[in-house]
Amino acid sequence: MDVFFWETIIVTPNRFRPLRHVNGKSFEHHQTSALSELMLVAKSLEIALDNAKKSNADNNIERFYRQWLRLQILCNRIYDIGMDNLPDKKSIGVKQILEKKEGLMRKNMMGKRVNFAARSVISPDPYIMADEIGVPLVFATRLSYPQPVTDWNVKQLQEMIINGPNQHPGALSITYEDGYTVRLKPDDVNQRRSIAATLQPPSFHQNQGMQGVKIVNRHLISGDVLLVNRQPTLHKPSIMAHRARVLPKEKTLRLHYANCKCYNADFDGDEMNAHFPQSELARSEAYNIASVNYQFLVPKDGSPLSGLIQDHIVAGVLLSTRGRFFNKKDYQELIYGALSFLTNKSIKFLPPTILKPKCLWSGKQIISTLLLNIIPADKPMPTFQIENKVSSKLLISEKPRPWTAGGSLGEKDMCESQVIFHHGELLCGIMDKVSFGANKNGLIHVCYELYGGDIHSRLLTAIARLCTNYLQSYHGFTLGIHDIL
Repeated sequence: MDVFFWETIIVTPNRFRPLRHVNGKSFEHHQTSALSELMLVAKSLEIALDNAKKSNADNNIERFYRQWLRLQILCNRIYDIGMDNLPDKKSIGVKQILEKKEGLMRKNMMGKRVNFAARSVISPDPYIMADEIGVPLVFATRLSYPQPVTDWNVKQLQEMIINGPNQHPGALSITYEDGYTVRLKPDDVNQRRSIAATLQPPSFHQNQGMQGVKIVNRHLISGDVLLVNRQPTLHKPSIMAHRARVLPKEKTLRLHYANCKCYNADFDGDEMNAHFPQSELARSEAYNIASVNYQFLVPKDGSPLSGLIQDHIVAGVLLSTRGRFFNKKDYQELIYGALSFLTNKSIKFLPPTILKPKCLWSGKQIISTLLLNIIPADKPMPTFQIENKVSSKLLISEKPRPWTAGGSLGEKDMCESQVIFHHGELLCGIMDKVSFGANKNGLIHVCYELYGGDIHSRLLTAIARLCTNYLQSYHGFTLGIHDIL
């Protein structure tokens, strides 16, 4: 039972309880006042206990009981004033010093200002890759990375130095072997050309080894990695690494819809921070550990975190509904639009579903074609079955007829409420939030588990572009007042 009772209380050093000076007068720190009152009550309790031992009078026992309760209340106040509901004038407790936005942790320790960071309002962009972040040009010309000069990048860095600090991709300054830094002048092209002409990779001497390395502080360019954060940082995926994509005409950070759930972000004025790692080790960890591609499962319970939302789900349902067909031109146009990031690979197509009177491809075949081109050729295609959120009763107009070969179909057999993939082909089912959203055992989750983060990210990007193009070009939809309130 001794573990439930305190014999001593830890006291913070007096350097953290300084005197307050107001109008030439000195006042005790509020924690010092609370500790002083605690010591006085503890001493009074000792006296009351001695008096109660000497005499069992009711007033002595009552005084001891009151002092005991008072001591407990003061101990609670030191750590948490929320445990005390008395109307006394109180000092703040340890919990209040640490918690919330004005507390020590968030205001003074985690809320520091840093260099090589940017902050702006976020806007949606369904056309960038799911693991990219759109960066305005004004940020790209202010953020820099210390790039060492080597044999394989000396020509690129020379061009950046000539471009200078105002033209992207350019450079802000150059640091020589002895640590001396020269800032590039935006209005003096001769200075920049002379510095670029003297830029050489480090030389190697047999006796002295590798000599010093020049460093060019170049602009942020597309493909660099950024750590993106939205506050409050409630869990690990609140900070993830995105590949930068410089967008010259934009003024805000551009975020893909699939990452909204990770950050708990929407686009009604939310702001986000972007931090530019400044070493190769930090960049490597960002690319290979903190990347969006490898944060698909939430650490809490292993459930999926990234997925498509809202209009993309509507488009997925419309596109995969039974009876939706496309001619060759529309079929290939949708496929090329969805797979525009596959630049060094020939795109494969499926044969049409209907041959006569003209060739037609179904909406389900478009999704199957995406899988055919995104999943590596040396990997097996996925085969699985899952039930979507559309009730089978909404999709059945009459009872199924008996099979001529004997037997009968169940209510859900061969119904569009059952999503069936066989060797990568979508045979049956409507693709809704279960398949495209952040749901267990959906298409996105299956591809992540089977093929890894890079493939799942490409699939998310392709489906998002497909759904966006389909709604814009082939099948719009309207919203009523009650839908948007």
